[in-house]
Amino acid sequence: MLKAFTTIILIFLWGFIPAQTDIDALRNQFKNQYDSGNFDIALLKVDTIITYWQNQNQNDSVTFYRYEHAKTLGQSGESYMAVEEADKLINELEIDPPLPNFMGKLYFVYGKNLLYLSEFVKSTEILNKAIAFETSQLNPDTAIIANATEWKGIVCIYTDQLEEAQILVEEALELLYAIYDSSSVKIAYSLNSLAGVYYQRNMLSETNTAYEEAYRILKLHLPANHPHILSVASNLSNVKSGMGEIPAALELLEDAISGHETQKAVYNLINEYHNLGSIYATSLRDSKRARVYFLRSLNLADSLLPKPHFYRANTYDGLGGTYLYEQNYLKADSFFLLSYQHGQYRKGSKILYKITGLFQCFFW
Repeated sequence: MLKAFTTIILIFLWGFIPAQTDIDALRNQFKNQYDSGNFDIALLKVDTIITYWQNQNQNDSVTFYRYEHAKTLGQSGESYMAVEEADKLINELEIDPPLPNFMGKLYFVYGKNLLYLSEFVKSTEILNKAIAFETSQLNPDTAIIANATEWKGIVCIYTDQLEEAQILVEEALELLYAIYDSSSVKIAYSLNSLAGVYYQRNMLSETNTAYEEAYRILKLHLPANHPHILSVASNLSNVKSGMGEIPAALELLEDAISGHETQKAVYNLINEYHNLGSIYATSLRDSKRARVYFLRSLNLADSLLPKPHFYRANTYDGLGGTYLYEQNYLKADSFFLLSYQHGQYRKGSKILYKITGLFQCFFW
């Protein structure tokens, strides 16, 4: 989830049009950068691929890589741009059938990123379109059906339909076990989702087991600083904190923050700083240090997110809690009011579940 920072010098480096013999290498470079989590570089590569196919008047290839561009935007944290691009592309394709065979994937990208924008009803509608499209195909893509089903479950987390969320995510995981090895990265991502549901249902032992298995699998396949590993580490940190394993929780979360700071993954840091503040506030009773991290989270949220937004509401809630602990009731009430105004009631001392990190791990 990070901003795409480009400069004029990058335009000079990447603005060329590759020769025909270079396009296969460029596609491989794009895939390698994407799979490694280097989404900013992947965006530059896919832009160059799109330009190449435009100059070749290959509209089908242009359309496919526009989908890849929207998908990569979502992975880099630019959900608003991803939604805008996906929506535009879907409208173009739906008025000029037949639909391409990657349409289910495109619907999934759109539905997934709508959830980031809190468009829960529309997200579910589009995810259902992804499932319906794949189901109608002669050779359905089971992975897309599973992905869309899983994300419908995640929508249910946000809308407090936790029993339905568990049913959907478990259904998705069973679909994935049928087509992937049990140590596949795809299984790890789905385990991460299931752990999120268990966490919301206060099933800490099951949550811990699912996150630990997801973390183990990802470390087998991905670089140590891959954003997906960092996100699962952060999720596992929250669980360890809730189980009273504070040293382990701090180690996991500080490692995740260090990795995200190195990568300038600012959207991730909104919640990472919040969660670190939560540990200091609720477990270590260090309200002053907690406020340092809550304010870092809030400063990033104010510069990156719309108002109101539930991420900001969580941080106001945390800040209120630090003043409540110090018996500064006037300041505490002022922050709790801000939290309410941003869409969330006071939740007491419950540590925020790291839902944003969860979301980063669901795409492949």
